Amino acid sequence: MTAEGSVYRRKDGRWVAQYGDARGKVRYVYRKTRGEAKKALREALQDRDEGYVPADKLTVGLYVEGWMEDRRDTVGARTWRVQESMLRNRVNPYVGDVRLRKLAPADVRGMYRRLLSDGLTPSTVGRVHAILKQAMRDAVRDKHIRDSPLEDVKAPKLERKEKNILTPDELRRLLETVRGGRFEGVFYLCLLMLRSSKAVYISAWPNHRMGKGEEIMPKLLCARAPEDTEEERKIRKLANSRHAPADWIFRARIVSLSWQGLRTTRIAEELGCHSKTVRKHLHRFNALGIDGLGDRPGAGRKPRLTELERSWIIALPRMEPPGRLVRGGGGELEAFDEEREAHWTLDALAVAAQQRGIKVSRSQIRRILLREGVRWRNTRLWAESEDPEFVPKEPGSSYSTPTRQRAPR
Repeated sequence: MTAEGSVYRRKDGRWVAQYGDARGKVRYVYRKTRGEAKKALREALQDRDEGYVPADKLTVGLYVEGWMEDRRDTVGARTWRVQESMLRNRVNPYVGDVRLRKLAPADVRGMYRRLLSDGLTPSTVGRVHAILKQAMRDAVRDKHIRDSPLEDVKAPKLERKEKNILTPDELRRLLETVRGGRFEGVFYLCLLMLRSSKAVYISAWPNHRMGKGEEIMPKLLCARAPEDTEEERKIRKLANSRHAPADWIFRARIVSLSWQGLRTTRIAEELGCHSKTVRKHLHRFNALGIDGLGDRPGAGRKPRLTELERSWIIALPRMEPPGRLVRGGGGELEAFDEEREAHWTLDALAVAAQQRGIKVSRSQIRRILLREGVRWRNTRLWAESEDPEFVPKEPGSSYSTPTRQRAPR
């Protein structure tokens, strides 16, 4: 067998692709035709070059069991228990005995059909799909399999049931029934909470006795109509932009899709976000217009240093260090604190700032001074000195090496 493997035909008519895997073990792949065997050999050699080692005896049940043990310290205890129970009770009974490298999309779809026939809701099967898809992606990353079989499988479609909303007459009769009873206050409290909830939209709220109430109707949230053609042009241009800030593009797409007539849940599915995010940005656009697409003012961490403290740090390198010798009134050299530094360093600046009550670190002082272009190390020239015993330097060497004269031949 060569390093690139070989293809030959057996006596029973089947074709065999023989090769050595990444661990040096000889493996055989059987196919019906020569072309299929060559194709299988090419894929096997590619897997070997990329470091994939096929786990022949590793089943889906064994893999997800070990995978959940590895996740025990990376997720919460409650999350781990729910996911482990979901894989053990929903996945292992159907595909737990299937070899991991032989798990096909048809096996997964069949499992979903059986789960639905057993009485599970589409939302529960969707959660099974999400955790199993994550497990298969980690198997690809760990090079147990080449491709995830769940990439071509979609979760069951959720069935959205229409909600029954009380009409104004039904609501009035309900309050009339509980009036004077021991639970009258509870019913009014629940209605007030629903009124203030973001999940319920009410166009007009009747008075507390429902005597002269206005009509209650659920209001569908959507982006308001553009004020003029210029605003519409800016929103659509921003939604299709590739160089604008990503958050502005994302929020402009929410408005653009709402103008196309899509509901909040459909917009969330298109953009891969939560419906609450869509509703929040639609509210901000309806209130502020294009300015509502940006971040709220004051978002992010507030600066820990005031402008006065920053100004003092910037001025600190121009002050005399506490350990520098200066001539006093009597002409003698003396220092304010002989044990301190005679020249400014970042550590000395940090100590001086902290003594003044400014909570700042050495690296932060460095960033501030570099941003303002302030030097904390003064350049000192040694070519001249006032010391009478100082010996001046000799003339400096030439800036260029003189050309060497060639000897005559």
